[in-house]
Amino acid sequence: MHYTTPYYLLFPFIWLNTLAGNQLWSPLLTSLGQVSYWCSNLMAWLIISWPLGKRSLPFLIILLIVVFRIASGMDVPGSNIAYVASVSFLFALAGAKIILNKPCILSFQLKIFIIVSVPLMLLQLAGVSDWLQVFNSLYASADVFGNIEYLEVKLIPLAFSSEIFIKDNFYELYQGLSMQVRPPGLTHSSAMNSIFILAGSALYFGMENGSKSNKFDPILVSAIVLTGSKLAVLGFLIIVILFYFFSYSIQMRMRFLKIFGLIIFIFALYVAVFPVAYIHNFDVGSFEVSFLGRIGDAITAVAPSFVDSALLSATMEFYYSTVDKSVVPGTLSGMAAFIRVLPYIVMFVFFLAPWLFSLFSRFKKIYPEIARTSLITFLVVLLTPLATPIAGSQFYALIVGIALAPFIFKIKLMRHHHALKNNIFLSDHMVKF
Repeated sequence: MHYTTPYYLLFPFIWLNTLAGNQLWSPLLTSLGQVSYWCSNLMAWLIISWPLGKRSLPFLIILLIVVFRIASGMDVPGSNIAYVASVSFLFALAGAKIILNKPCILSFQLKIFIIVSVPLMLLQLAGVSDWLQVFNSLYASADVFGNIEYLEVKLIPLAFSSEIFIKDNFYELYQGLSMQVRPPGLTHSSAMNSIFILAGSALYFGMENGSKSNKFDPILVSAIVLTGSKLAVLGFLIIVILFYFFSYSIQMRMRFLKIFGLIIFIFALYVAVFPVAYIHNFDVGSFEVSFLGRIGDAITAVAPSFVDSALLSATMEFYYSTVDKSVVPGTLSGMAAFIRVLPYIVMFVFFLAPWLFSLFSRFKKIYPEIARTSLITFLVVLLTPLATPIAGSQFYALIVGIALAPFIFKIKLMRHHHALKNNIFLSDHMVKF
């Protein structure tokens, strides 16, 4: 096996696990997802291990994963958390090594993912055929006995249709409208689809140095808009704004002004062709329900006594009632977990911020593209948990590793850079553990 093979196979296995592993209504697809899960673990381990040597860290990680997985199956207290943490650590290291050694591979794969997703999302949103939504896990629900059942998919023709027309002609299907207006694309849910696309945009803009508009720009903007995700749209806007203010040339700024123009143009087309989708995804009421509903969910989980206070009771009761009553408080998004760890994050940043800033500044001088990519990806890392609980996801751990790459590999890269400056021959210039 060539050492680049795991780099090429990692993302396909992660994607297949994400898609098939969430089809709980199908034992066959779930089994396929499990196989893909362990294959992706193997690829991540090979990435951090290659070339094989006497280094003990990769072997220690895989040992911990196996031990904690067995302990989790035996219901040992705390073992499941330790298992998830071990797997996440593995993928974080793999993400850091990918962005430092072979960033073009993951960036290209995410580009292909986005290019294929755009026409598929367009067809899913338009309601062309019911089978296009067959993997959308939002159609799966649990019965009174806890068994997973898959509801029959029935799509509504949304192109150029008004909400009044839909209610008059498809009232019995109207309850499934929220699933259709946020198409899952090549994934099992709109939330995961948005994260893949947003991470792809971070890598694209991070590694891109050209000042001229790229043919991929309108495709990427179309993908962002078609997701119907407020997180994707807001995150993309923040990325573009940051790039505008931190661009080093007028040409680069002009390019991002053109991207702003593309956003306005494609969003206007979206409103004209899919007015119902726009109302459900992006009007003021949908923002209130989405954000305040998640805030209410987080407060209910972290500090339920506040929900009963005179100040918040009415607001939280109204917006928390907009979500499914079967949802366990704190699971609607990752906001509750973020609130719990926030004090530790504040303490960490307070004591180490000067050192981290100095470290990043030195790294940026040597590897500006990687530093820029890591910075933008860090923004994605912060935003995504606010929309969905994703802390245990392999892909999320992968982009966390990309975001923290300058700090994970600081010593190795500084030594490598020093050797190159002094024309020292390196038998293997790959970053290793």
